[in-house]
Amino acid sequence: MKKLLFRSLVVCACVFAFAGAANSQSITYNSAKTAVKQSGDAVKRDGSNPVMIIVGTAAKAAWGTTKFVAKHVAKPVAKTIFMKMTPAVTKFVIKNSAKHLLPMAVKIAAL
Repeated sequence: MKKLLFRSLVVCACVFAFAGAANSQSITYNSAKTAVKQSGDAVKRDGSNPVMIIVGTAAKAAWGTTKFVAKHVAKPVAKTIFMKMTPAVTKFVIKNSAKHLLPMAVKIAAL
């Protein structure tokens, strides 16, 4: 119980630290007198939007990675599991259930 409580407290502390770090990035100071409310406002003032470029590039990279993993990793693994492992598991289950359930079925049939 102590271990679970300690782990929960550590996770909560990390989440709190990350939330504080994210919140501290939302207010930027251009000079001593003016404060920009959102960091996105400072980017918009420059006339370009590198945030959108970065996010769009990251999304394209994530989509490409997902397609690659689905095609070259997940599909062969799923094919192996469903085509080769399923019959073997079914045979194993039937053999083991027959060992335990057949005597019970004979007793019930005798009644």
